[in-house]
Amino acid sequence: MERRHPRATAVVLYLLLDVGCVLLFTLSNRETNDDPMGPLHSAWPFLAALLAGWAIARAWRRPRRIRYTAIVVWLITAVIGLTLRALTVGLLESTYVLLSTVALGVFILGWRGAAWVLFAAFGRTRRKVVDERYRR
Repeated sequence: MERRHPRATAVVLYLLLDVGCVLLFTLSNRETNDDPMGPLHSAWPFLAALLAGWAIARAWRRPRRIRYTAIVVWLITAVIGLTLRALTVGLLESTYVLLSTVALGVFILGWRGAAWVLFAAFGRTRRKVVDERYRR
Protein backbone atom coordinates (compact mmCIF):
# COMPACT_ATOMS: atom_id res chain seq x y z
CA MET A 1 0.00 0.00 0.00
CA GLU A 2 1.42 3.38 -1.00
CA ARG A 3 1.62 6.23 1.50
CA ARG A 4 -0.47 9.29 0.86
CA HIS A 5 1.74 11.60 2.90
CA PRO A 6 5.44 11.40 3.69
CA ARG A 7 6.70 10.60 7.17
CA ALA A 8 7.27 13.44 9.61
CA THR A 9 11.04 12.90 9.56
CA ALA A 10 11.07 13.21 5.77
CA VAL A 11 9.03 16.41 5.93
CA VAL A 12 11.46 17.90 8.47
CA LEU A 13 14.37 16.90 6.23
CA TYR A 14 12.75 18.56 3.20
CA LEU A 15 12.03 21.71 5.20
CA LEU A 16 15.64 21.78 6.38
CA LEU A 17 16.77 21.43 2.77
CA ASP A 18 14.71 24.49 1.86
CA VAL A 19 16.06 26.39 4.88
CA GLY A 20 19.57 25.41 3.82
CA CYS A 21 18.87 26.69 0.32
CA VAL A 22 17.70 30.05 1.66
CA LEU A 23 20.75 30.27 3.96
CA LEU A 24 23.04 29.38 1.06
CA PHE A 25 21.37 32.09 -1.01
CA THR A 26 21.84 34.72 1.70
CA LEU A 27 25.44 33.68 2.40
CA SER A 28 26.26 34.08 -1.28
CA ASN A 29 25.08 37.70 -1.19
CA ARG A 30 28.14 39.94 -1.53
CA GLU A 31 26.87 42.91 0.43
CA THR A 32 26.39 40.85 3.62
CA ASN A 33 29.93 39.47 3.76
CA ASP A 34 31.43 42.58 5.44
CA ASP A 35 29.10 42.58 8.46
CA PRO A 36 29.26 39.52 10.76
CA MET A 37 25.52 39.76 11.37
CA GLY A 38 24.85 40.54 7.70
CA PRO A 39 23.74 37.06 6.63
CA LEU A 40 21.34 36.89 9.57
CA HIS A 41 19.86 40.31 8.73
CA SER A 42 19.54 39.24 5.13
CA ALA A 43 18.18 35.75 5.88
CA TRP A 44 15.28 36.41 8.23
CA PRO A 45 12.89 37.94 5.63
CA PHE A 46 13.42 35.01 3.29
CA LEU A 47 13.16 32.41 6.07
CA ALA A 48 9.89 33.94 7.24
CA ALA A 49 8.65 33.97 3.65
CA LEU A 50 9.74 30.34 3.21
CA LEU A 51 7.61 29.31 6.18
CA ALA A 52 4.70 31.27 4.74
CA GLY A 53 5.23 29.52 1.41
CA TRP A 54 5.23 26.13 3.10
CA ALA A 55 2.00 27.01 4.90
CA ILE A 56 0.22 28.36 1.83
CA ALA A 57 1.31 25.47 -0.40
CA ARG A 58 0.73 22.91 2.38
CA ALA A 59 4.15 21.62 1.45
CA TRP A 60 4.18 19.03 4.23
CA ARG A 61 1.75 16.96 2.15
CA ARG A 62 4.02 16.57 -0.89
CA PRO A 63 7.27 18.42 -0.18
CA ARG A 64 9.21 16.98 -3.15
CA ARG A 65 6.54 17.81 -5.72
CA ILE A 66 7.82 20.34 -8.25
CA ARG A 67 4.71 21.16 -10.24
CA TYR A 68 2.68 22.80 -7.49
CA THR A 69 4.48 22.71 -4.15
CA ALA A 70 7.95 23.86 -5.16
CA ILE A 71 6.76 26.57 -7.53
CA VAL A 72 4.39 28.05 -4.96
CA VAL A 73 7.02 27.88 -2.20
CA TRP A 74 9.59 29.51 -4.49
CA LEU A 75 7.36 32.36 -5.67
CA ILE A 76 6.02 33.14 -2.20
CA THR A 77 9.53 33.03 -0.74
CA ALA A 78 10.74 35.42 -3.41
CA VAL A 79 7.83 37.87 -3.30
CA ILE A 80 7.28 38.04 0.45
CA GLY A 81 11.02 37.82 1.20
CA LEU A 82 11.84 40.68 -1.14
CA THR A 83 8.93 42.71 0.22
CA LEU A 84 10.08 42.23 3.82
CA ARG A 85 13.66 43.02 2.82
CA ALA A 86 12.54 46.21 1.08
CA LEU A 87 10.54 47.23 4.14
CA THR A 88 13.55 46.79 6.43
CA VAL A 89 16.40 47.94 4.17
CA GLY A 90 14.72 50.33 1.80
CA LEU A 91 14.35 50.41 -1.94
CA LEU A 92 15.93 47.40 -3.67
CA GLU A 93 17.69 47.52 -7.00
CA SER A 94 15.97 45.75 -9.86
CA THR A 95 19.02 43.56 -10.48
CA TYR A 96 18.91 42.36 -6.87
CA VAL A 97 15.22 41.51 -7.22
CA LEU A 98 15.80 39.63 -10.47
CA LEU A 99 18.89 37.77 -9.31
CA SER A 100 17.30 36.89 -5.96
CA THR A 101 14.22 35.48 -7.64
CA VAL A 102 16.28 33.42 -10.07
CA ALA A 103 18.72 32.19 -7.39
CA LEU A 104 15.91 31.17 -5.03
CA GLY A 105 14.24 29.35 -7.91
CA VAL A 106 17.43 27.49 -8.78
CA PHE A 107 17.96 26.46 -5.16
CA ILE A 108 14.37 25.59 -4.18
CA LEU A 109 13.46 23.91 -7.47
CA GLY A 110 16.94 22.51 -8.01
CA TRP A 111 17.16 20.08 -5.10
CA ARG A 112 13.71 18.75 -5.92
CA GLY A 113 14.70 18.25 -9.54
CA ALA A 114 17.85 16.43 -8.47
CA ALA A 115 15.82 14.25 -6.10
CA TRP A 116 13.37 13.48 -8.88
CA VAL A 117 16.17 12.45 -11.24
CA LEU A 118 17.83 10.28 -8.59
CA PHE A 119 14.56 8.64 -7.61
CA ALA A 120 13.68 8.01 -11.24
CA ALA A 121 17.10 6.54 -11.91
CA PHE A 122 17.58 4.45 -8.78
CA GLY A 123 14.47 4.43 -6.59
CA ARG A 124 12.06 2.14 -8.38
CA THR A 125 14.70 -0.20 -9.77
CA ARG A 126 16.21 -0.86 -6.35
CA ARG A 127 12.82 -1.48 -4.76
CA LYS A 128 11.88 -3.94 -7.50
CA VAL A 129 15.14 -5.87 -7.14
CA VAL A 130 14.79 -6.06 -3.34
CA ASP A 131 11.17 -7.21 -3.61
CA GLU A 132 12.06 -9.95 -6.10
CA ARG A 133 14.93 -11.16 -3.92
CA TYR A 134 12.70 -11.64 -0.86
CA ARG A 135 9.79 -13.27 -2.73
CA ARG A 136 11.79 -16.41 -3.53
